[in-house]
Amino acid sequence: MMAIDKVKLLKAKLDGIRTTLQRSSEQQKKELAPTLLAKDLNGVIDEVAKTYPDLKDALPKPVLSSTPARRLGMSDVRYLDVEIFVEQVLRLLNLVE
Repeated sequence: MMAIDKVKLLKAKLDGIRTTLQRSSEQQKKELAPTLLAKDLNGVIDEVAKTYPDLKDALPKPVLSSTPARRLGMSDVRYLDVEIFVEQVLRLLNLVE
């Protein structure tokens, strides 16, 4: 069985999120991101923080779903914000390669 490099695995997860974001319309990018997308990003951020504790303080804070939009399955941030967070995490992972 082939061992998968942890950085490559985390980057692959982030690339999947980024692809979803890139397929979003400009109008959609102005709207709140779905909770599921936020949970995916939060999972990756948590994994990066556990695997590379030196990066923890530089990582974006978890995306919350605490506004009334939560009832509609939306997070507190827009698609564009999630896109920025994904880029930040990818750049941080480049430091550990």
